[in-house]
Amino acid sequence: MMLTVHKYPVTPGEFTLRMPQQAQLLSVQIQNGKPVLWALVDPDSRKIDQQFVAVGTGMPIATPDRARDLTFVGTFQFTEGIETGLVFHLFRR
Repeated sequence: MMLTVHKYPVTPGEFTLRMPQQAQLLSVQIQNGKPVLWALVDPDSRKIDQQFVAVGTGMPIATPDRARDLTFVGTFQFTEGIETGLVFHLFRR
């Protein structure tokens, strides 16, 4: 087994990423004006669909019952372009 760091695109709202099953989420940041997620993975392990949601500060995310299903991943900020000043928070379902 050889672990490597892989990069995945992040989009505002709800989205799905196909990732190795035991992916360890490392960081979410803006790279070249776009949000990305880095994860430590075994690229040879079985891939599964993982659900995420990225929401802006002050935006509704979930009902209290559904909030228990969310795990915080990280916060990312847009510092240039038309999104300048927007702050988003990434959660895994």
